[in-house]
Amino acid sequence: MTNLTSGYEDLGRAASSSDTYTPADVLLAGSFPLDTSAGTLLDQNAVLPAFSLVGRITASGKLTLSAQAASDGSQVPVGVTIVEYPDTGADIPNVTFYRSGNFNFDALNLGAGWTLANLRVAVENSGVPLFFGQPATATPTV
Repeated sequence: MTNLTSGYEDLGRAASSSDTYTPADVLLAGSFPLDTSAGTLLDQNAVLPAFSLVGRITASGKLTLSAQAASDGSQVPVGVTIVEYPDTGADIPNVTFYRSGNFNFDALNLGAGWTLANLRVAVENSGVPLFFGQPATATPTV
């Protein structure tokens, strides 16, 4: 009989006793259900890191890094990117992002002007099911 668990004794254990836990490395801050959507990312003229807060430009419907003081519609966050997107010099179609979830604010790539307090207010006013906190204080605001 073959032992199917052989070799998996250390699965889930730290690689060494010096491994440390850093709260900012944890994307999720709670258990609110994740849901995904896709859209076209406007050419950013730069790499867009994973876990970037994105908004949708009203005129074009394209996604871009959300900045608190924007006035083109992207000041309303619609999601968090899942992976990094390269600088391609063009718009990127079929960009997948989380459109719901409870996220660790400290793990996000944010556009200018966002604080935890004003981000919570922005999403509460928009009705988008995004919640933000820190792992130790992950209480969704409604």
